[in-house]
Amino acid sequence: MLWTAVQDRLRTRARLKQMKVISDDCCLFCSNHSETKNHLFFSCIFATQCLLQIKSWLHWRIESVDLDVILRWIERSNKGRFRKSLWYAVIASVVYQIWRARNLMLWESKEPRVTEVTKNIKEEIKSRFTYVCPKRVSKNDAHWFTGIVQQ
Repeated sequence: MLWTAVQDRLRTRARLKQMKVISDDCCLFCSNHSETKNHLFFSCIFATQCLLQIKSWLHWRIESVDLDVILRWIERSNKGRFRKSLWYAVIASVVYQIWRARNLMLWESKEPRVTEVTKNIKEEIKSRFTYVCPKRVSKNDAHWFTGIVQQ
């Protein structure tokens, strides 16, 4: 899902309008902008609020709310492999959960809530890294992970 988003291949409303499948390309969350990849990840107020809660949870200091910039920031980070893996998984989960919330809104008319989306992201990351945690994790990273799991 993240790869598809990075490649700008998601069937956003802007792309569907360009393909002449639909006539209205307004964002389903905010109704103020065209639903493009850049708007959906993370210019839209709904997606921005989700991302801000996740950034606060992980104590990220990055100001950007642009998907490509965040991915480059992770790639260039001097943190170890464990944290980078976790951060990539978090961003993948954020993209997936926002896209999922968007589709639930489109197909089932379910109004998403930021708290619900961020809760899903946290639970997914906690369970994935608790059960599939690498065998060799530094004490510092293990302590850091335990701290975020307990939040």
